[in-house]
Amino acid sequence: MSAGLSGVDVTNAPGYMGSEGSRRYRTGVDSGQRFVELMTEHPGQTPLDYLWALLSAAIEPDRQVGHLLGMLDDLAEVVRADSAAPSFDGVVSALFGSGRLVGDVETYHDVANSLLHSVVERGRGMPITLSIVAIEVGRRVGVPILGIGMPAHFVIRDAASEVFADPFGSGITYSKAGIIEQWQRRTQRDLLPASAFAPSTTKQVMLRVLNNLSVSLTADPHVADPRLFRLAAIRQRMPEFAAEQAQWRAALRHWN
Repeated sequence: MSAGLSGVDVTNAPGYMGSEGSRRYRTGVDSGQRFVELMTEHPGQTPLDYLWALLSAAIEPDRQVGHLLGMLDDLAEVVRADSAAPSFDGVVSALFGSGRLVGDVETYHDVANSLLHSVVERGRGMPITLSIVAIEVGRRVGVPILGIGMPAHFVIRDAASEVFADPFGSGITYSKAGIIEQWQRRTQRDLLPASAFAPSTTKQVMLRVLNNLSVSLTADPHVADPRLFRLAAIRQRMPEFAAEQAQWRAALRHWN
């Protein structure tokens, strides 16, 4: 039995393939449509990596979902090679302390920082996507890791303790008091609500990734990026974004 980010058994989740099945993903599936279906009908039962891979393949269709999942399998093998008994510290050290994955400070809002394949290939990402890598690599090696969606930042926590780590900040680990202090320095804010420490659900994580993609792809209204059309097709079919319909129609009409 294996638990996803939401803490439920995902062994029989819709679309779940496990590490061995990652490279046997069926082709011919509309990644965007499948992503919307699972986010709408089975978000708590679907592994986070599968949803991220579907979204990434929907935005850049030349990528295959099975290959993207295999990239996370390969990172898990790196962690296993570093330690016969993987731990939270071991996962964080192998991925971030080693410099294999770093926070993209210079081009933070680059679309690439939200896509699975680009994050792994470039070795750079934003807080939430680096955290997803840690969560899913941890799941593969038997180390449960929680995603913590703080306001204006995203970090991870060892599910077995109160130890936090900041993937965007080279994987430095903190106590709860330490992560609060780090958040205050980063955001220049004083008050952090207690709810900020609640583990994010799979759906909450993916909605946040969708919002980051929207920010990245609408930054320049004079650029007709085909990836914007693909993102719009996804968001227009999701009830969470119903209020955006007029906005997307206006944006896309400009390029028709």
